[in-house]
Amino acid sequence: EKPQTMETIVPATAILLIGASVLYHTQRPKSPAKTSSKPDISLQDPDPNQAFLPELFETATKAKEVAYCPYSNFRVGVAVLTGSGKVYSGCNIENASYGLTVCGERVALFNAVTQGDQDIVAIAVSTDIEDHLKWCCGACTQVILEFGEHITVYSVRPDGYHERKNIRELAPYSFCKADLM
Repeated sequence: EKPQTMETIVPATAILLIGASVLYHTQRPKSPAKTSSKPDISLQDPDPNQAFLPELFETATKAKEVAYCPYSNFRVGVAVLTGSGKVYSGCNIENASYGLTVCGERVALFNAVTQGDQDIVAIAVSTDIEDHLKWCCGACTQVILEFGEHITVYSVRPDGYHERKNIRELAPYSFCKADLM
């Protein structure tokens, strides 16, 4: 029998860890069903936010116009719809110290929360990209998820074409409040 050395132990340990990770991600139980008064924002037609979309998309597009992005020139405008029917805006704000840059999604969310409106229903993200859609970054999806797994995110092109996804489609394995309960 061959003695165990680092050459034989490390690969076996790596396989065990990779297997455990795959098992965790494939067999992770779904979060418990929400029992709240929030509207059911499923992604089946018709779109439950249809009546709010023109205002939501226009607000996101206008917010993009004031984005502060002298380094990347990548303008992002965002609008957040809350359960009260109010719409809050935000844009990306860059900084010479790149790590201090704040995305438009977080600015819009923080604007809503600052006004005491935490019941987030939908978010629209507008960029200048014309040939495809851009979605939220990982940090923004995590912050959005903090306000609920029911939130619908819209990505809007300059020509008005848009698509929607549930926040869990953008962050399927992110850690959220439900994981702490």
